[in-house]
Amino acid sequence: MRLSLTSLSRAAIALVAAAFVLSPSQGSASFDVYVGYADGIRGAALFPNPWQGDPNVTHFNGVTGIADDAGAILIHNTGATNLTIDSFSVTINGGVGGPTFTLWNAVLPQVVGAGKYSIFTETGYYDFDTSDVTNLGGSLAHPVVGCVIACPAVHIAVNGGASQDFLDVNHVLDTQGFDYATVGNESFNWRLINSTCIGNNCGGTIGGAVPEPSTWAMLILGFAGVGYMAYRRRATQSAAFA
Repeated sequence: MRLSLTSLSRAAIALVAAAFVLSPSQGSASFDVYVGYADGIRGAALFPNPWQGDPNVTHFNGVTGIADDAGAILIHNTGATNLTIDSFSVTINGGVGGPTFTLWNAVLPQVVGAGKYSIFTETGYYDFDTSDVTNLGGSLAHPVVGCVIACPAVHIAVNGGASQDFLDVNHVLDTQGFDYATVGNESFNWRLINSTCIGNNCGGTIGGAVPEPSTWAMLILGFAGVGYMAYRRRATQSAAFA
């Protein structure tokens, strides 16, 4: 079946339009929540990676140093437009009956660019020592996971929307009910808040940003162009052998 240049152009335009429809809109919010723990006082100082000063960390809300002993939360803007964090708080012991930390109100609202990170941790030494808030009775052999024992909760509202609750199902912030400082360093690397990973030596991989709508358009136009060139080459070869 023959395809005209006009038909290919129409198809390319339709694909570009679909790309803009499928890509995040200006008002949408797309973000991931990671939890970790920083320990600078036992053994070698270990902090979640990335940390203050690392690429794409545009906001570090807290203090850091050799006296670190604190939970930490990373917000990754996975969308193609700015993300505005309107409110942010953390409740240990499941969000019901436990202490709620609102240490970061002075820096809110906060705008996080596309693909960038905002980190929330202690604002003064030991004011976010979430591993010592409650003794959950965990051990190396039996770390606390799941919300039968109430999970820590991260509460966040973005882009003028309602507050959302993210449960730390693997109890990273309260170090799975066990004081890892008794066996070394109690740092936990970043892990996506609901990822399944036991122990403090494993962590999540922070993914890349969603391409801009213009990038999708250029990619699709490129594919359309390659397809048209292949069609022309086949048409020319067929004419030569006719």
